[in-house]
Amino acid sequence: VHFQEVILPSFRHAVPWYNNSDPMSLQLLFDFHTASSNGQLRILRTVRDSALKRVSTSVDWFSDEKVEVVKMIDRDCASTSIARSIYAEFPVPWFLDEYGDGNRGATMVSDDPYIVSLSDKIGKVKLSVHVPCSVKQEIIMPGSG
Repeated sequence: VHFQEVILPSFRHAVPWYNNSDPMSLQLLFDFHTASSNGQLRILRTVRDSALKRVSTSVDWFSDEKVEVVKMIDRDCASTSIARSIYAEFPVPWFLDEYGDGNRGATMVSDDPYIVSLSDKIGKVKLSVHVPCSVKQEIIMPGSG
């Protein structure tokens, strides 16, 4: 109702060439910001490509010894659905200017993709694995569940 009673009459007054008999002839334009994929993703692609290059040139990155189990908690399946929780860390190529607890606001080492690609820093990422009781049952007593 507001569109037909307020907006269209105002539009007809401002744009006399608007065709009143064909409401579908009205095309409204909306202003929105656009950005190129290069402008938005350039640094992210550089980080991705640099990380892949670093890990693909060394078999050492895929070694089991790289993963450090920090804590493992076994639980009683009678009272929870999680049998075991495993908390671990492993090294990864690092492209931020800071590292450690409380550095969630760290920024890239540079805005220049070339400088980012040269970063040789190593950081640690944390991971957690929760093993459901159903998986534990299947491993201990195959075919039971």
